[in-house]
Amino acid sequence: MKTILVTGGTGFIGNCFCKLLLKERSEYRVINVDVCTYAANPSTIEEELKNPNYKFYKKFCFFYKEAELLLLYCKKEVLNA
Repeated sequence: MKTILVTGGTGFIGNCFCKLLLKERSEYRVINVDVCTYAANPSTIEEELKNPNYKFYKKFCFFYKEAELLLLYCKKEVLNA
């Protein structure tokens, strides 16, 4: 199973991308990492949270160690929305 890391997945573009991936590519696992600032709308991911291929982490991904661990987990597919 391919894993896609989306940063900013509770914003408009990131959320639309996550929804599209889950709908069109059921073989993908989608990990959404978002700090949920002013541009985020966490209520838009309620349906995605029910999907076993979707994980959401409310996290600030600024520090190198955290970003490095996420990239290792996802291998190479990352989208910064």
